[in-house]
Amino acid sequence: MAACTNNVELGFVEKSPPWRLLSQFFPSKVGGKPAWLNLKEVPKSKNLFCPNCNKTMTFLLQIYCPPPTGDEDDATAEATAQSTCFHRTLYVFCCREATCHQTSNSEDQKSPFAIFRCQLERRNDFYSYEPPDEDSQVPEKDIISPKQFDVLLCDVCGCNAGDRKCGKCQKAVYCCKDHQVMDWKIGHKAKCGKEFGLHDATPPANNKFLFPEFELVTEPESEEYAAQEAEENIEKGSSNEDLRLVGAGLVQTAVELENGYMSTKDLDRMARKETDDDVQFMNFKKRISHDPDQVLRYQKGGRPLFVSANDQPSEKDIVPCSCGAKRQFEFQIMPQLLTHLEVDSLDASIDWGTLLIYTCSKSCTEGPPYHPEFLWKQDYHNSSIS
Repeated sequence: MAACTNNVELGFVEKSPPWRLLSQFFPSKVGGKPAWLNLKEVPKSKNLFCPNCNKTMTFLLQIYCPPPTGDEDDATAEATAQSTCFHRTLYVFCCREATCHQTSNSEDQKSPFAIFRCQLERRNDFYSYEPPDEDSQVPEKDIISPKQFDVLLCDVCGCNAGDRKCGKCQKAVYCCKDHQVMDWKIGHKAKCGKEFGLHDATPPANNKFLFPEFELVTEPESEEYAAQEAEENIEKGSSNEDLRLVGAGLVQTAVELENGYMSTKDLDRMARKETDDDVQFMNFKKRISHDPDQVLRYQKGGRPLFVSANDQPSEKDIVPCSCGAKRQFEFQIMPQLLTHLEVDSLDASIDWGTLLIYTCSKSCTEGPPYHPEFLWKQDYHNSSIS
């Protein structure tokens, strides 16, 4: 992910050699195990339990999004290097239980997502001051791992494992009993007691807990599309009002046919809501049709592309950061990502219209190294078109 810009950056997934997704390359990626930025103090497993089902959440994606840098003199460059926000990565986790995703921002059900922000100075305990050579594969002996800092990660999910170990070999570690049982079934039984490498870059193909792994690459959205559609939306102002009037006329007809089972006011409100939602949904579809494979839209401090006219967060809905600063929109995860996660099911499955991520406007350093941030889920099933 490039440094933060004022333009919309679109994210796409593509296959990449596993070594390119190691922590020391500051990757943006989807699925697999997280590539932690701070290797000494990763989030505790208890912070990654779904508040609804109490199961461990799965790593969804991370984006490397450092602040922008321009032409700098030596003094400015050194000050930037000492900034706590030279390296910056955002992490998103989600529960794999479909039943935990059936409502949006409900008071009765807590969010099945967790978002963390991590920042480092350019001079830090883990990485070289100079950027890595992204064209050269790293020998296993040079791979930087949390294990080098006495941090044990679960063999199944790659998150903090706590004190749970395989009782036989005492080498495999897990964050929960479910993952210990799962690992025994998918391969640990055969390799128990054998030597482990420093880093298992390729998780077992039958590890169904993890999402498929991809690199997340970005490119700017065409400003021509954005300008064109902004102009069209202005021109469509009158036509949108016409749609509402048509809806009101249909409501009156419905009232007459139903002999007033519902008041004209109530039915008019319903028709207006459906019309507004349909217009918003069509605008959403048209905007992403220029780049239909986009799985992410990044615009720090910008405005999200809403999928519905309903359930849009108000300012009071966006919980302030623990430091007291307001949170601002930073990026959104698109529904197209679901096609790459292999979560489709004949029964209920993980689903969303779009996921909106809001982060501290000051990129504060208060609290733990992995600072919790805020997510708002917007569904599109309320649209009559969808």
